[in-house]
Amino acid sequence: MAPGRAISYPPHVEADAPAFVAEYADRARAFVERATGLLPSLDEVGLAAIDHYLGTVRVTLATASADRRAALLALVVPTLGALFGEIVRVLLGGEWTGTGPDPEALQLAVGPLHFSPTAMVAEAIAEGPSPDHDATVHAPLGLRGTLERALDGAAPASNEYYYSLTGRYETVVLLLDVVAATAAAGGPAREPDEDPEE
Repeated sequence: MAPGRAISYPPHVEADAPAFVAEYADRARAFVERATGLLPSLDEVGLAAIDHYLGTVRVTLATASADRRAALLALVVPTLGALFGEIVRVLLGGEWTGTGPDPEALQLAVGPLHFSPTAMVAEAIAEGPSPDHDATVHAPLGLRGTLERALDGAAPASNEYYYSLTGRYETVVLLLDVVAATAAAGGPAREPDEDPEE
């Protein structure tokens, strides 16, 4: 990798990602720059650059043989997952949980939420659910009903936007806003079907 291209973290963010995550994220930035001429920054503009790059990946996959397709996905999903996770971590805080050295084995915990950035990348490429990945944003039981209602009440989005990484990031932001509003109002109420023992 050329000097000066490694990820530079803002002063307010600790560069405490696992070393292999930072390495994968650097690789992803190089892939995006090579394909699009855009070096993704660790912000919403960087997400837009990655979403643009994913369009080129979809075009390549559409005509690739099964072996080439599998090899490309094995390269792109974990590297872009690491980069997407790092962008979310820089913008919203959070920490990686799980065991390495494969980003697909990790979750990103942001406040009380956690999710797999690599699974979100797999779904962004497919523009729909990916049978081998779970891109669910997980939340504590007491918050699930509140968050589901917030998502149900959100403005409709196209399938393309919903599954884009920009769309996924904005969904996480919405959920965190609901979590903060719920906490400010006195915390989550027990859901009607929730066992008080849990």
